[in-house]
Amino acid sequence: MSGPFYAAYMRLQGLHPYVFRANFAMIFILDGALRLTGYLGTGLVTFDLYKLLLVSIPVMVSSIFIGGLLHQRLRNWNIKRDIRILSMAGGAALITKSFLMP
Repeated sequence: MSGPFYAAYMRLQGLHPYVFRANFAMIFILDGALRLTGYLGTGLVTFDLYKLLLVSIPVMVSSIFIGGLLHQRLRNWNIKRDIRILSMAGGAALITKSFLMP
């Protein structure tokens, strides 16, 4: 859930979209590696999770490819607008969920 905070901070840095994307990818790789290490240490990772990971690899690879193609076609202002829209939609979903759950 720290993605919006990273995006807001890096947006304030005025990074070129390619640099922004590379930094964002590296942050999530490091974050994922640290989380995986913690999950392995606590026994939360099981064989079923490995099977699910193997099944999802083709989807992840194709998503990275499609994201790369889309990123080249988007203008800088479109990316900023889309980040704002996604952040607001995520916030609205969390607020709605908090009212619906007891």
